[in-house]
Amino acid sequence: MSCTACPLHLTARTVCVEGDCHGVVQWMLDRTDILFVGEAPGEVEDVEGKPFVGESGKLLRSTVEEMGLNLRYRVRYTNAVRCRPPSNRPPGIKVSRTCRSHLEKEIKETQPKLIVALGKTAAKSLVGVDRLMDTAGKVLTYEDGTTPVLVIAHPAYILRVRGYITTWRHHLGMIKDLLSTTKQIVDYRLLDSDVVIRGVLRDFVSDKYKPVAFDYETTGLSPWLCQPISVAVCNTPGVVYAFDPEKHYIPWRRFLRTGTPKIVHSASFELSWSLRHWRAWIEGWLWDTQLFSVLEDESRPSGLKFQAVRDTTMTYIEPPVKDWSTLTIDKAWHYNCQDADATLRVYLHQIKRATTADHVRLEKWLRFIRVLVRMRERGVCRIPGLDSLSKDLLNHMGQLKVDMDHLPLVKRWRDRTGVISFSPRSPKQCKDLFFNWYCEKPLEHSRQTGEPRCNTQFL
Repeated sequence: MSCTACPLHLTARTVCVEGDCHGVVQWMLDRTDILFVGEAPGEVEDVEGKPFVGESGKLLRSTVEEMGLNLRYRVRYTNAVRCRPPSNRPPGIKVSRTCRSHLEKEIKETQPKLIVALGKTAAKSLVGVDRLMDTAGKVLTYEDGTTPVLVIAHPAYILRVRGYITTWRHHLGMIKDLLSTTKQIVDYRLLDSDVVIRGVLRDFVSDKYKPVAFDYETTGLSPWLCQPISVAVCNTPGVVYAFDPEKHYIPWRRFLRTGTPKIVHSASFELSWSLRHWRAWIEGWLWDTQLFSVLEDESRPSGLKFQAVRDTTMTYIEPPVKDWSTLTIDKAWHYNCQDADATLRVYLHQIKRATTADHVRLEKWLRFIRVLVRMRERGVCRIPGLDSLSKDLLNHMGQLKVDMDHLPLVKRWRDRTGVISFSPRSPKQCKDLFFNWYCEKPLEHSRQTGEPRCNTQFL
């Protein structure tokens, strides 16, 4: 196959190593039961032109045969990146995105019943997972909303860390059970009829014991400078409705003022926007998934995507645009539905482990947030001197970030990894830059993964 979409074709011996079936060549033309997706071809794969024929590939294929998966199911092997990177280095984000069209085409043609993402690169390409060990052994869903994706470690990792092989084999043993489970179905709808929207919201209000999760999609963070694009609401996982709140502001404002239990991911954000654009003081606060995560463990990421991938079986699609100021409802509504759906699913997971003390603390903090938002809305919290100092500091930090991007070492790192701009607030980017490129010696390592820690003490 002749492909020149990325620079890897210049160094690879075999350009675009195609997928390969286990034992029976005829199955290449038929549907696949299990599709194993790895990172990229290694040295042996590059020479032979077949995936998973090197040392790690032999470990995977032999384990599949030992478990009898190749006898009961149609098994296929492929990679997220089709050409071998020089020196087997991890492929960059830009290369993975370029190669994703080949993977999407193969999935569409083979229609697998189950996809097994082997390693971080495959998991990132398929379901947007950033932290592999947090999701290893979990079942997520591919972007089509139906195909399950099992995330496990790459067999190359097992060759390096032999103590993990028992866990890895246990994750592979989940395949037989997963192929018999019911597929997850999602129903996301964009509504434009005022009558239909009123009916949906009326049904939510009538079912007063069932909480409703909602989420705004906007052109920016500031409710004073930006505009709302869409709102998504749901009270059943997988069934979400989105509409334009500016166009249908009357039924939406009435709903916000009802006592129906409401769930959001950031109470201060949703309340500020509701007050600013619809003059609606939200009643019926029940839960804030972000606030609960912070109260539970403030050292852990509290973002919605992180919690959804960790606690649920959802697959997160990428944001619809890079420049949010150009966002339209046609691009935003599906992503908006995903956020509302994730908020409800995360809430259902959090409520199972929440104690009575957690409920009391959450309620107190929600009251405090409501007071702060009301003070800010009335101008009580705006002190000209602090606003001016904050603006100067933000401008200074922005200039420092621009200066960092122009450092020779950072420029070489960005060119090689495909990252558009270096973010000093990203521990992942800092670790890659300091430890892999600048070869700094870490002060300590993580107890769980053994990776060097880029903490405040090191910086």
